[in-house]
Amino acid sequence: MGTNNRLLPLLAVMFLLTLPLAAQNESAPGYYEEEGRFIQRLAWTGDGYALRYEVIIEKENKTQYSRVLQDFTDKYFIEVSLPPGKYRYRIIPYDFLNVPHPGSAWVHFEILAVQKPKLDYLLRESISDDGETAYTLFISKENTDSGAEIYLRSPESVIITPVVISIMEEGIRLVFVSDELVPEINYELVIRNPGGQETIRGGIRIAGPEPDTFFKSLTIYAGAAWMPVVPVYGGMEQQFGQAPYPSGAALYVGMNFNKPELFHPGAEFAVSWYAFDKDIIEYNIATDTVTFDFNLTARKWFWDEKAAVTLRAGVGLSQITITCLISSQEQPFQLDRNIPHANLGASFLWSAQGHLYLEAGFCYNFFLTNDASVSLRPWLGICWQF
Repeated sequence: MGTNNRLLPLLAVMFLLTLPLAAQNESAPGYYEEEGRFIQRLAWTGDGYALRYEVIIEKENKTQYSRVLQDFTDKYFIEVSLPPGKYRYRIIPYDFLNVPHPGSAWVHFEILAVQKPKLDYLLRESISDDGETAYTLFISKENTDSGAEIYLRSPESVIITPVVISIMEEGIRLVFVSDELVPEINYELVIRNPGGQETIRGGIRIAGPEPDTFFKSLTIYAGAAWMPVVPVYGGMEQQFGQAPYPSGAALYVGMNFNKPELFHPGAEFAVSWYAFDKDIIEYNIATDTVTFDFNLTARKWFWDEKAAVTLRAGVGLSQITITCLISSQEQPFQLDRNIPHANLGASFLWSAQGHLYLEAGFCYNFFLTNDASVSLRPWLGICWQF
């Protein structure tokens, strides 16, 4: 009887050791930097009955997962150094008899690429929409993640966060409205990317309003276009018909003032070329034309300056070389003419990528000749806006 009483506590302990362990509570990895490497820490809530834990980490490869780590630890965490990518992990506890118990569900996490943000800043005073004094800061988008944490820090470690963060093609615009910003104090700009890396730039001071300069008030652009020609009226239409002639191209450069808001006036210079070629019974007639045009423009932007309509009116000069080959003669004869003309046209411009725009339009050329020839030149091109 005494022997049975001594066995009861031992049986109770063995029973407890073989109980299934509770599911673990895992979390997404934290990180810290060690000798230039970023170390991720996977942590979970331990169980008092677990002797050790098996950790399995798998990396996502499109639609499948491949195992990258399988290790044991007696701690409630494991430290690894994983390259950027999407992963999942699970924990399998082992009891004091080294028997595995049902593991946890898969926990998914992502390791972001660590990028060192590049700063290109200029802090300027401005006036906000409600009349408060605001301060605008522009920084480069290079190596700055869209989910980065950005703020100013004073020498007294006061954190000043921006009230507006606008991601634009030319960079990131930050607007600060705070009584904590005062002149004659150097601030630090802190950018912390989700991947863990951060940049701190000191020496940022409040500057006065940015002065208006002549070139700052201008937008300069240049482009190239395919520009066929269609005779519409007069001697040109009588000679070549109203069929479109696809041989044509143009190069143009222009500038627009950024004010007034209603429309942006400007000027444009263009050089273009087109050709006609037609067989008429006993002879062939062909023309090569180079035009030089100067136009006044008016541009109206829409949709947060993602698209615009441009109107054009101006004058130009056409240098025309006419080549005629008569079937009864061996040698063709040529005739060169310089003909002035007037222009009237319009185009639609829309943003493709960054400073690159696509543009489609048309232009009427009114030739100042006795037969009052008129041609239509539709065009499709690309434009780079500086």
